[in-house]
Amino acid sequence: MTDLDLPDALRRRAAQAVAPPDNLAGIVEGRYRGRRRRRIGASVLATVGALAALTTAMAHLGGGRPDPAATPSPSPAVAQIMPPGGGPFPSAAELWPEIDITLPAQTPHDSAVDVIKSIDATHVLVSTLEPPGFYSYDVVRRTFQQLPFEHLDGNGLRVTPNYIYHAVRRPKPVLQVYRLPVHGGTVEQVAADLPYDRFARWYATDDAVYGSGPTGDGSWTYDIATGRTTAVAGVTVSGDPGQSVWRAERADQPRAGTGRGFNPPPTLALHNIVTGERRDVAQPPGVTEMECSPQLCVYLDPLSPKAPKRYYVQRLDGSGRTALPFANGLGIRAFPIGPLGLFLVGGHLYDPATGRAGSVGADRLACGMGYDGVRIEWLPDQNSPCREHVIWLIDRIR
Repeated sequence: MTDLDLPDALRRRAAQAVAPPDNLAGIVEGRYRGRRRRRIGASVLATVGALAALTTAMAHLGGGRPDPAATPSPSPAVAQIMPPGGGPFPSAAELWPEIDITLPAQTPHDSAVDVIKSIDATHVLVSTLEPPGFYSYDVVRRTFQQLPFEHLDGNGLRVTPNYIYHAVRRPKPVLQVYRLPVHGGTVEQVAADLPYDRFARWYATDDAVYGSGPTGDGSWTYDIATGRTTAVAGVTVSGDPGQSVWRAERADQPRAGTGRGFNPPPTLALHNIVTGERRDVAQPPGVTEMECSPQLCVYLDPLSPKAPKRYYVQRLDGSGRTALPFANGLGIRAFPIGPLGLFLVGGHLYDPATGRAGSVGADRLACGMGYDGVRIEWLPDQNSPCREHVIWLIDRIR
């Protein structure tokens, strides 16, 4: 085709074209409106989803956080164990940076501060000795807010999804229990005379206080709404509930050479002091070091032919036995946190639900260490490598 043929070709093609529909403008407008409605609908759905996620997140951060006592634990028989990979492992504080609590140089009244437990994602509960007081510490703003408890006693603080509880022992002897809303408000007394022989060791939920005697005998429930105290049948334990709803039933005598030190006797069963549920633990032959979460147990195998002896993780019923690549050292501790619990084992913090593991650090293996179920603490000591006060708050792992 030449340039002279082009006009004739265009005229012929135009004559052959199909005429557009009479309502073309209406069709285009209708399609535009349809696309706009779909965009608006998607935007509304996204907004609703975002609001739902935000509501869930706000409920988790306080004033509605799920209560671990009311949250069913996974069945021990179906727990999927994820072993850690080979070392060397990163620092646990690098793997979970939220656990490393650093306090500012200026603390209330220039007093020594003791970190107790997480309140929510950005606040931790701390106490001072001189003068005595309880504070909420904001780890982001690095500020302290004093809690208005008038009667200060070291017998215990407990944090539930919506309250901070404080118990004061009186000479009778009885416990007086007070609580304060997590995010501020008025302190109220919820129990005036709980018998100490029933509530020396105690745990709290939003609705009740649970306890046992000084030696762990028996289990009792005090209902805050009704003021009634009832016995929980079938629960006889030797462990302090502390910050956990699960308590361990152990052998009558500690293993030789440990006293009541870092490694307690192996767990025989776990008891839920809220529901009364009992979970028996299958103890391998000859094991003297074993700690359990509500789903799994970690132990040191004394029969291992290799040196150092091997650590293993297994389900409560003994199934799923899996070797762990950690050297013998620092003992075993279980934290009832996360889907399957977290374990301090062989100088490493290990999450069997994900297989992640982080090292405590070789320099800290020679330091004095404290543990209370939600934290690990190293105190300064001139006779050890530890020169600073380090606190890892394990319950900040979400």
